[in-house]
Amino acid sequence: MTDFIHIKRYSGELVISQVKYPFRYTLTKKEFIFQKPNTTYHLMLSDIIGMIPYTPPTKDLQHPIWEHYQIRAKILYVLNRNGTFEKESADLVLALHPRMVGEMAKLDTFTQIA
Repeated sequence: MTDFIHIKRYSGELVISQVKYPFRYTLTKKEFIFQKPNTTYHLMLSDIIGMIPYTPPTKDLQHPIWEHYQIRAKILYVLNRNGTFEKESADLVLALHPRMVGEMAKLDTFTQIA
């Protein structure tokens, strides 16, 4: 018997993909995907309400280049070994590279507020 791995194709054109081991960040023109070793977080850009800078509670989590952001979404899909789960009104706090933030800001779905 042959085991098959099923991989979902991305929606929209790939904008940027980054790896900060063991994490992978993928941004297309329609979705944002954050992958950890055993969990994947999937957000449609149309479901993102906002993204604001976030200060982690401990200094140990800070990186000299990557900055933390809190992403608020109407719907967040979480995929792990137990299945796929849909969370409503969810927050996702991530360390993002300035280039990823810049590419997200360029997309039509985001309006920058100074």
